[in-house]
Amino acid sequence: MSGLMTGFHPSFDALSAHADRTDVEAARTRVARHVARCAQCQAEVREIRALGDAARAMRPTGAPAGLRARIEAAASRAQDSGLDAPVARATQQKAPRHRALTGIAAGLLLVATASVLLWPRPDLQAAAPSRLTFAPARPTPGGRLTIRYVPSPGMASAAQLVLVGRYARPAGLNAHPFAGRSDQLADSLAVLTRAADGAFVATLTLPPDFLAIDLGVMDPIRDAYDVDGRAPWLVVGGDARGGPSLAALLAAHDAHRDVFAPWVGSDQMRSRQAADLADSLKRYFPRHPSGWAFTRSYGMSRGRFDFLRFFESAERKYASLFDQLWPSPKLDAERLHDMVEFAYNISEPGEALRWAARLVDEHPEDPRALIDLAGALHELELRSPPALADSVRAWMPGLDRAYLAAPVPNVGYDDALRLVGSYGDSATKTRWLARAQANG
Repeated sequence: MSGLMTGFHPSFDALSAHADRTDVEAARTRVARHVARCAQCQAEVREIRALGDAARAMRPTGAPAGLRARIEAAASRAQDSGLDAPVARATQQKAPRHRALTGIAAGLLLVATASVLLWPRPDLQAAAPSRLTFAPARPTPGGRLTIRYVPSPGMASAAQLVLVGRYARPAGLNAHPFAGRSDQLADSLAVLTRAADGAFVATLTLPPDFLAIDLGVMDPIRDAYDVDGRAPWLVVGGDARGGPSLAALLAAHDAHRDVFAPWVGSDQMRSRQAADLADSLKRYFPRHPSGWAFTRSYGMSRGRFDFLRFFESAERKYASLFDQLWPSPKLDAERLHDMVEFAYNISEPGEALRWAARLVDEHPEDPRALIDLAGALHELELRSPPALADSVRAWMPGLDRAYLAAPVPNVGYDDALRLVGSYGDSATKTRWLARAQANG
């Protein structure tokens, strides 16, 4: 979640890791500095430590009465039956170890078994049957995409339907209207004609620079739309061989961040497709920060004993990526922007400002440079540090540089203008007010 939406507190995972550190180790971390001045996080750390103390104080019970006798009786019956001699021999050979299963060892075995059976399991993230399907699953640029649509009841009587859509542009260049509004899928792509089985089909030739596309279905006679829930159907392209494409996934995520943003967190905002773009980025491109910046989970799923595993926290992943990326002499704009977002994810506005400043220095032409720098300064403003006005005023040249290099109009202009109006000198205010007309 962004720092703004979480109230600027570290995540539970970060606080849990902090509680496990020694006082010397903890004193060196940003989380420790936050906890030292935050009563709410102090209380949560105390609860975490109290829970650990209570768990360590628990003593496992002994093995139930008759456990060893039942094991030996079962082995004896298997040996006498002759139905499974290898198993009987193996059981007989292991008898000394079975007899050692008493006291604490047997108790732990029973606790672990009960945990597997009784631990609440997450719901399977299966997608509901979709009315619109497409092939291939990862269409290549310039390739052909076959669409099959089973009409909703409101469109079942139509003679023909129109496939509408909106192509994603490269990451950073997509406008961000509310992605669930079907009337924004303004481009008519193909006519869907009825097949013998009652479904509607169409074949679409994709452009040579294809990355991803939103799809919907329109009945032009009734002026009715069908999309998948409140978000359009999403098709993400692949590389020339049909494999995962980093550029396509980044473009799709950028075009859908209003729908798939982790801080939204509501399935009502999501398509019924099983489209987790951040998860795909993490899986196929684990060294790229984008998947980690926008994900809602930093753990690694490994089976039924997930609850016993120590998994990586967001802050540790951020530190790992920082060590990997910051020393690079020059980074592409996407990685810099993603590290800004990741810093918000761990409630570190100072880190967000660090990466936003570098984005302006290295890629002032990127449309996100002005947005990220103005947003990071606003986060600084919310904390009201000493000499706030002087601190923000020092960044006015950076805002100027990003404004002059980025496309106009730019959606970051409003935040920048407000900061200039609050902290800029008279000449700076006059200059930025004159830019208002260019930005509408």
